[in-house]
Amino acid sequence: MRIASIFAMTAVLGVLAGGITPARAHDDPDKLPPMTAKQFADRVGTIICVLADHYYYEIDSGDLLRWAVNGLYGRRQSKVPDEIAVRLEKASNSGRKELNDILAAVADNCGGDLRWCADIAAERLLSHLDGRTELIDRKFILYETRSLWVGIGVRLEVDPKSGLPRVVYPHRDGSAYKAGLRSGDVITEITRQTGNVNKLQITVSATKDMSLAQFDATLRGKAGTEVRLKVQRAGVADLLEFKLARAESDEETVLGTRRNKDDRWIHWLDAAHTIAYVRLTQFREQTRKDAANVVVGLHNQGMKALILDLRNSKGGYLLTADSIAGLFVGDAPLYTIRFRNEAISYFKKANGKGDSDFSVVCLANMETANSAVVLAAGLQDNKRAIIAGERTSGDASIIHLYQLDSTCVLRVPGAVYFRPSGKKLDRIHPPGKPSDEWGVTPDKGFELALTAKERDQLRAHFENQLIIPPPGQAKEQAPAFKDRQLEMAVEYLRSRIQPGQGSPSS
Repeated sequence: MRIASIFAMTAVLGVLAGGITPARAHDDPDKLPPMTAKQFADRVGTIICVLADHYYYEIDSGDLLRWAVNGLYGRRQSKVPDEIAVRLEKASNSGRKELNDILAAVADNCGGDLRWCADIAAERLLSHLDGRTELIDRKFILYETRSLWVGIGVRLEVDPKSGLPRVVYPHRDGSAYKAGLRSGDVITEITRQTGNVNKLQITVSATKDMSLAQFDATLRGKAGTEVRLKVQRAGVADLLEFKLARAESDEETVLGTRRNKDDRWIHWLDAAHTIAYVRLTQFREQTRKDAANVVVGLHNQGMKALILDLRNSKGGYLLTADSIAGLFVGDAPLYTIRFRNEAISYFKKANGKGDSDFSVVCLANMETANSAVVLAAGLQDNKRAIIAGERTSGDASIIHLYQLDSTCVLRVPGAVYFRPSGKKLDRIHPPGKPSDEWGVTPDKGFELALTAKERDQLRAHFENQLIIPPPGQAKEQAPAFKDRQLEMAVEYLRSRIQPGQGSPSS
């Protein structure tokens, strides 16, 4: 049961990482009733107890209490009262009653806005941990209702000239793309049904009065319901009108080098040397099938080498990483999962045939995290790929979610991944210093760190690849970017492959 719950939590984490928008806005703090001393003690005490019981490594609840209380008084720029300071000093492996008694005394002494005090105490406590342990609004955990509230498959930004919502890019298989929306379109008006089944009405709203978050929420609704948009398009005098249905729409996660005429991806990077390129942005359910189709298809076309780009990939579904690994390493070991009190709780092997007659270079960097790191480590330890680029961030944990009350959830690393060799993947303490062994480090001779400017350029380059211009309009020329890490991978693979006859068309 425990392993099943891990995969469930990993799935929820994948949804969160994908940026699911909450169905409702945060509660207005001005409308919430004042927090009592007991509620303050319950909120902070529950956070301490959850961390003391479930955080990946053991921390004395007395230390957690001191971090919270001392941090609160520090933020208030006041001294901890002597009586409370003495009780804090003596606190060690404190039970719930002792924690609540001390915290209630803190609340009585602080007075004022105890909701603010609880937030600050939690913030200061969590700042002592790993940066991944955090409080999140319960309304972001809407995995079960995801299929009921969907959008139109588009990424939006604020148009700098008009202040209106502008399409950055439509998802290739989403409603917006199928209806004809394209990158650069500015949305001026939305028409939709509002009300309930007993009293439906048509509402027309000008987008100039909406924030981007409000407009995104307005776009969302029940799958199959209709919205109509009026759009300004560069080079077109009149407003364009689009009618489209809300629908589930997965972002593209298996990308190539550039788009062809029908906006699908081209994966041949160097056709003469039969070198292909696949970039995985996230690991979602659909990614399994899409990645398998692309890799198998390229292999059938005579691929001799593949660059698998995991840079800036935050991972997602662990089972998707397992499936993709199977394409390369077959039934080889991939990782172990370790909890605080269990040395090795689970050992995973990949599933698949594992084609090995083409070379693989896997690109990784400091933005590669979670299941993407697990995949890179499995390829490296099984000697199936050269890892090139930069050392990964050391973010390879399994997140457990604990609901504290009706409004708040605590996100806690409850277990971490270890690579097939038995070495750490996660940087989480102890000890977690830069000199320690953790994460995935490029193979010898293939480490190439980018400058901060180059990292920004790489993000912009990846974003620009997704743009789909309107029919008949050329894609705007992006600033020149020299991808030194990719060039290093290509140069290495070319040195191992002689150009052949009848190479695939690019």
